[in-house]
Amino acid sequence: MPRYTLHRASNQSGLAETATPPASQVQVADQLRKDQRLKLVGELPNMFLVECPSELVDDLIARMPGWVLKPEQVARIPDSRPKLKNKPQ
Repeated sequence: MPRYTLHRASNQSGLAETATPPASQVQVADQLRKDQRLKLVGELPNMFLVECPSELVDDLIARMPGWVLKPEQVARIPDSRPKLKNKPQ
């Protein structure tokens, strides 16, 4: 199942103001925990990591005004251990 990050939208990102006030973190967390169609993987202040079918994405966004859902992005961490340039003989 694909993973998505759900985070609070910021006004600096160019998003238009909506008539509906943004849902609070507590409200969003309660909705995510009650929904049996998804799995709440992680939780940070103003951000959640959820695992859900891609068909559920539009439904989640509609229920949580002021929040943005994006696919999870994974970055490889480079190996910082020193390496020998020439093998010893």
